[in-house]
Amino acid sequence: MILIAVAWILLTISFLGWGKLIAAGFGPSEARQDFSETGYLFMGISIAGILSGIWWVFAPINEIFGGGLLGIGMGYALGSLPIKPEISFRNPWFLMASVFFFLALLIKAAAPTSFYDCGLYYVQTMRWAQQFPVVPGLANVHVRFGNASVWHMLSAAFNWSVVFQGSFDDLGELLLFWFLLFHSWNVLKMEGFERYLSLALVFFAVWQSQQLLSSPSPDLAAGILGMQTLWQFRKFLRLWNPREPNQLNTRGLALFVQSIFLAQIKLSAIPFLVIAAVVVFLIVREGWYLRACQLLFLGICVAASMIARSYILSGYLLFPVLQGGFSPDWLIPRGLVIEYLDGVKGFARHSLSNLDLQTGKTHQDYGRVGFWIWFPLWCAERRLTDWIAMVSGASGWVLLVRYASSNIRRSFLSHWPIIFYTWLSGMMLLFWFSNAPDVRFGMAILGTGFAYTFACIAFWLEPRLPKILSPSVRFLPVLAISIGCLWFWRDQRSLQHHPVFPPSYQKVEISTYPTITGQNAFTPKDIQRNWFIDGDQCWDAPLPCSFNAIPDLEFRGRQPGDGFRIQVKDSLK
Repeated sequence: MILIAVAWILLTISFLGWGKLIAAGFGPSEARQDFSETGYLFMGISIAGILSGIWWVFAPINEIFGGGLLGIGMGYALGSLPIKPEISFRNPWFLMASVFFFLALLIKAAAPTSFYDCGLYYVQTMRWAQQFPVVPGLANVHVRFGNASVWHMLSAAFNWSVVFQGSFDDLGELLLFWFLLFHSWNVLKMEGFERYLSLALVFFAVWQSQQLLSSPSPDLAAGILGMQTLWQFRKFLRLWNPREPNQLNTRGLALFVQSIFLAQIKLSAIPFLVIAAVVVFLIVREGWYLRACQLLFLGICVAASMIARSYILSGYLLFPVLQGGFSPDWLIPRGLVIEYLDGVKGFARHSLSNLDLQTGKTHQDYGRVGFWIWFPLWCAERRLTDWIAMVSGASGWVLLVRYASSNIRRSFLSHWPIIFYTWLSGMMLLFWFSNAPDVRFGMAILGTGFAYTFACIAFWLEPRLPKILSPSVRFLPVLAISIGCLWFWRDQRSLQHHPVFPPSYQKVEISTYPTITGQNAFTPKDIQRNWFIDGDQCWDAPLPCSFNAIPDLEFRGRQPGDGFRIQVKDSLK
């Protein structure tokens, strides 16, 4: 726990420095005076992730890269002292809530994880990134490696087993902490609708993060940073003033950077690229062509690195949706890609029952069926909490449309930018529902819609219940949420077994099997005795490890870093 806390403090300073460094490269200092320190922090996390993704194309993400990333950011942050943070801890209630949030997340981060996807491919992705540059055909070992998340690359940059004597992959908890801190401060200092909006975001983030903590989950990162980016986008459009250069060099730059980072965390976050496009459009519209070229150059570098990673890993220009007509020898078989896409859709639509398993039904089967077959099953399996999140999220968009239409009719010249926000919100909801309708995958847009619905109701009740919603009790809900986090996220294993060093990953029993080219590959044994689950989780087993033996797997060279290919059978073409 102690080492995790120290790492969080150092990384906070480093990310803050990277945010200020990128802002300094895109505009004069007088244009950044009104930008918050937490705004720099979110932008710094995004820049660090972008740099990790670019670096992996050319070299492994080892301790040298991670140390350089940490050191440069810290150096610039300390060199730009003193800072004037917008958050103050003088209020005792805010200080208490902040401490409770920090301790709750620290205890949760120091607990051993049993998150299924973590053992399935999260840890293996980080191990590949730490030991080799992008490996040709790695998706042939495990199809999910084809769209390796930059969140895992960023986590790999600081997962130093020699220093931590355990696994440090707790950047998601750090991101969540600063999100909670930022919006808790807004609850304390803002008035009316904005206060309720931040209060709802605090509640929703805590509510939906429970099952994603203690693992380097890209779903958590995309959800939290996505909600923050949508919040910033709304503010950006409301305050847009082309006469003020800070609209480009701070808020606009942050939105651009965070959006292109989000698009690389999860394929479901691709719609955030619309925000980047809107920022560039507004800049070009005002004639700031040099600034637009700077952003486009950054975007082209990121897009090139994303395409390069996808092509090298899978043979696809954008895995798994665009092959691009290329056919390298490591191209992943088309049949495996179709099974993967159907499996992702089926998993979000229907949880397999005992009857399904007995009859041989798979997630792929439910990914291929028509709407009127999977939709009733999907509805029947949603829990009450899912319905609350989804209905309130959709209701928020309806309220937003009503608000936007009434304001645009009254003054189009003043309110036309909100059209972008309204259209993007609707597109995100549709994209989420049509591709992977699970609350976990739509956390950003559902959380934003939930917050908008809650804020509208609370704002309507405020004059009718002045005593309950008076300024003297405005912070009590946040304090109650922080206490709830400390209670519900407690884990005795953290205090008893990991007070200093973080936990190590689970150890699995490995079977060795020969590949066609003679080298050995690895796979977990059928049953892990300690956890009594099917042996398809490699955790940090030796490379290359796959969830089952691949009889047709070939090494492209003498070592795993040279890549892999599969002899294609007719059934997989």
